[in-house]
Amino acid sequence: MLGTAAAALIVALGANNYRLWQSLKETQEQSNQALVYSLQGTDNAEQASATVVVDPEQLEAVLNVENLPPLPADKVYVLWTVVGKETPYPTDEKGAILTQVFRVGNQGEVLEKIALPEVYRSKELIAKVAVTLEDRAAPERHIGPIMMITGS
Repeated sequence: MLGTAAAALIVALGANNYRLWQSLKETQEQSNQALVYSLQGTDNAEQASATVVVDPEQLEAVLNVENLPPLPADKVYVLWTVVGKETPYPTDEKGAILTQVFRVGNQGEVLEKIALPEVYRSKELIAKVAVTLEDRAAPERHIGPIMMITGS
């Protein structure tokens, strides 16, 4: 009877180990597909940084921002995807796509899941990713200063 219990425990542990291995494998495959864009602060926000971890299959990303100054109520930050004017995607006059409007917490941080435009399925079309400071009433105008941008 003790042998039967031990055999059942071994089978259960083996099945659990297999499920964990499968889960790890799926996670690694997903992270291999992920694109990561690292943004650094400009002279307007030298201490700021951000990462955008993109799942191009799901057109979703996790936006993680640190050390951006909190804003007055009439201002917002805008994440832009810069693709240039010669792409099949609609852009503004600067060749950028408004990707996400956001605000930061009191410590200058934000961590949120965001939806992405279709252009993220073709990473070679993305020239830069940037964050600007814009008026809350019209963030699409894209006239504010660049706060963070990806490197060259």
